[in-house]
Amino acid sequence: MNPKTILVVDDEFYTAEILSSVLEDEGFRVLTAVNGRDGLDKLKLSPIDLVILDIMMPIMNGAEMARTMRGDPVLANVPVLITSALSEAVAQEMVQRYQGFLRKPFQIQSVLAQVRTILQDADRQMARVGRPESIRQEAREHWSGRRLAEDENARSPEENQGERR
Repeated sequence: MNPKTILVVDDEFYTAEILSSVLEDEGFRVLTAVNGRDGLDKLKLSPIDLVILDIMMPIMNGAEMARTMRGDPVLANVPVLITSALSEAVAQEMVQRYQGFLRKPFQIQSVLAQVRTILQDADRQMARVGRPESIRQEAREHWSGRRLAEDENARSPEENQGERR
């Protein structure tokens, strides 16, 4: 069985590094991103089982990234664990439909407990609705097709015609 993949999106280098190291020690595959835009780019490259998302970041904050994810049919059901120095009440006003919340500074054991719970819940939900494990492959195909279409749209009509002949 392939290890679960977790995307840590946080502009605080040390927080991202510590989370990455601890999660990798627990057997997870971990990707990191420094802001929401970078996080969305990483989501397009590889299917992700869980996003650990800070709210306050430059360029694109966590709330904007979460809204974008929820508006995309492929990303809409990726579980999100919010981390923030803000209170959960404030976080709830900014981000809808997240599966867990940790207030910074947090204890590593709390992170691991939430990660395990969220991933187990996601696995149970997938089994209940009959979604195949091939959802990861479906996501890869979706993003590959989208990337190909974007590449094709970026070329001139003449370039596209020449390739189709």
